Amino acid sequence: MEYASVMKYYVVAYDRRAGRTVSESVHVDRAEAVRARSLVQAASPRGTEVVILGATSKEALHKTHARYYESAGKLASSM
Repeated sequence: MEYASVMKYYVVAYDRRAGRTVSESVHVDRAEAVRARSLVQAASPRGTEVVILGATSKEALHKTHARYYESAGKLASSM
């Protein structure tokens, strides 16, 4: 029997100036992720991008949204 993977919602705060992820939390409930995003956004300094990303695993998230986890140089060299 095959089970469907459960979608998780990752709230990621990304410092655009520094080019790095500064915080991340995971939620199984989308509404909770939306609330968490609002709180993180309110507490974040200007220049911080706060997003909700859906993925079935952290590995999948890193593949589909690598810009939040890899340096610009590493991303450019992989193209």
